[in-house]
Amino acid sequence: TQAEQIRLFEHLRPDLHPFVTFALMTGARRSTITELQWNDVNLETERLTFALKGGDTMTFPINREMRALLGSLPRSNILQHRPYVFTFVDQLTAERKKIGTAGKLGADFKAATIAADIEDFRFHDLRHTFATRMLRQTSNIKLVSRLLGHKSIESTMRYAHVLDDDLRLAMDDYS
Repeated sequence: TQAEQIRLFEHLRPDLHPFVTFALMTGARRSTITELQWNDVNLETERLTFALKGGDTMTFPINREMRALLGSLPRSNILQHRPYVFTFVDQLTAERKKIGTAGKLGADFKAATIAADIEDFRFHDLRHTFATRMLRQTSNIKLVSRLLGHKSIESTMRYAHVLDDDLRLAMDDYS
């Protein structure tokens, strides 16, 4: 929910906010986001190239909000981490490193969900949140399927219950 999202960000390390925000904006998998490099971002054509599960790639549109987020991100001061879009400041070395390299993202995210009193919520659930919100907004499961990079609509059908719930609520309001 929006209230849970607000609480999550209140308890999440500030340097992880862009990473989690990007997940909510795109529905991309954690590995896709951690591996995103600046040469995958084309602000001129307003397109990202995502590496998908199974070695495939897809293009993803950049909207104004994503453009602002990407434009605000600092670059790493370490050559090996410089190509990566999402980095964090290592508290021990004060160096900017690629998110995911230290293995702390999962633990930090879990700690934030616990502190925010959000039960049974994993990082991958941000993908479900994106899909559910997009499906509610557009009512277009094919569009959501393409944005998630699913090869078949059946994979996206896990989110169809949202429409069923919305239809039932609409009918309740109508009665």
